[in-house]
Amino acid sequence: MTELKNTPGPWKVIEGGWENSFICANDGTLIAICKIHTETTQKTRSKYKEIKQANADLLADAWQLPDLRQENTELKEINKELVEVLKACEELQGDVLKEIAKNTELSQKVQQLEEKNRALKQAGDCLAYLVDSDVRDAVETWHKAKGEAE
Repeated sequence: MTELKNTPGPWKVIEGGWENSFICANDGTLIAICKIHTETTQKTRSKYKEIKQANADLLADAWQLPDLRQENTELKEINKELVEVLKACEELQGDVLKEIAKNTELSQKVQQLEEKNRALKQAGDCLAYLVDSDVRDAVETWHKAKGEAE
């Protein structure tokens, strides 16, 4: 069974006076007649003529609706995929932020250990100086004592 399709476009509006507008295909096929409001008076004629014209213009563009529906369906599918990608990115962003926090914490711990290591090195240097001083003093004292003993 073949799928029924609308009359191919583009369609155009042909004015039939102030009362009627005809919507026709390029081959002359009459698609629709758009009539002015039945209660039109001389006072309201221009207002209702504008409304009739706007309606006729909408009908003349209607041949595009099947393609627009298809595009809309495709765009909805793309949108669903983009929403899924966005959710995955948000989850990944959360994981990355957690990893950054963990690395920052580790970095702070390393920095603290480096500071302690510097302090220990300074203390070791001071201790070595004191030991060297004490050893020098002891050697000098020993030399003096040895010199006095001789």
